Amino acid sequence: MPQYSIAEFHGAVTHFPVAMLIAAVAFDIGAPLFKKPEWRVVSFWLLVVAVVGAIPSLISGWVTGNQMFGSVADPPFIFVRHRLAAFITSGLAVILLLWRISAKDKLTGAAYGLSIVLSIVIGAMVSGTGYLGGLMAIGSGDTSTPPTAASTMPSTTSTSTGPKLDPTLVLQGHIVYSKNACANCHKINGSGGTGGPDLTHEGSKRPDLDWQVAHLKNPAKMKPGSFMPAYDKLKPDDLKALAQYVVSNK
Repeated sequence: MPQYSIAEFHGAVTHFPVAMLIAAVAFDIGAPLFKKPEWRVVSFWLLVVAVVGAIPSLISGWVTGNQMFGSVADPPFIFVRHRLAAFITSGLAVILLLWRISAKDKLTGAAYGLSIVLSIVIGAMVSGTGYLGGLMAIGSGDTSTPPTAASTMPSTTSTSTGPKLDPTLVLQGHIVYSKNACANCHKINGSGGTGGPDLTHEGSKRPDLDWQVAHLKNPAKMKPGSFMPAYDKLKPDDLKALAQYVVSNK
C-alpha cells in the first residue's frame, strides 16, 4: 500500500476550499448582477463548505511548513508570505460567514454591498495564496533544468566518471542529512518527502561537489527560483560531507 506524506495530503485537500471560495465569489457577484437572489443562498453554502474545508488544509500546511523549515532560523520569504496569506484569507472567510449567519443572511443596502466587496477581496487573496503555493511547488520541482552560466563552476574533484568519494565523508553526510531533516522535503530511493526535488539520481545529474556545496550555502543563487533554505550556517566539514552524500546517490 503506497504511503503519502503530509505535504502530499496538503496538496490534495487545499484545492477544494480554494475552489469553493472562488465559486462563492462568482455567485455573490452574479446574484445582484443577474437578479438571481437564489444565487446568494448558493454562495452562502459554498462559503460554509469552504470554511470547513480550510481546516484540514491549514493544519496540514502548518505541519508541512514546520517539517520543511521548522529548524531554519530564516525561512524563505515566499513561504512566509504563503502561510500568512493563507491564514489571513481563512480568517476573513470566517468573519464573512459569521457576519452572514448573525444577519440570517438577509443583509441589505450598504451592508449587502460591503459583504460582496469583502467576498471579492477574499477571492483575490485566495488566488494570490494559491499563486504563491504554486511558485513554491513548481520552483522546487524543477530537477531537469541545466545549470545556468552563473551557477556553473569548475570542479577540482570531478573526473570523466564523476568525483572520487570518501566513504567516511559519505557516511558523515548521511548523518548530517538526517539531523537536518532533509528527508522531510527530499526523496531518495522512494523514501522521503516531495516538497523538494528527488535526489535518488542527483550524483548522475550534478556530480560537481563544489557546485553542491555552493548550492547548500545559497540555493537561490545557484538555482534561481529555488525556495530551499540556505544551510550556510553548517560547518564547512559538514557541508562537504553532505555534498558527498548527495552525490553518492546515482
